[in-house]
Amino acid sequence: MGQHLVVGIIVAAAVLFALWRLPGRATRLRYVGWLRRLSGGNGRLARLAWRLEGRLRREESACSGCSAADEHAPRRP
Repeated sequence: MGQHLVVGIIVAAAVLFALWRLPGRATRLRYVGWLRRLSGGNGRLARLAWRLEGRLRREESACSGCSAADEHAPRRP
């Protein structure tokens, strides 16, 4: 029974990873919007959505490859 549970957790994690990594940036931003609506704008899901969106926005910025990118990243309002 325990082995089935572990395999189920691994499969679920692999599905979530594939759903995030395979689509393009626009779809990932749509996922972030769904997380925000689901969370109601506060709580752990909202913080996760904010972090994910910040990471996506930094990737598209001109300085995403510079070593100081985290120091001058946009701050939370």
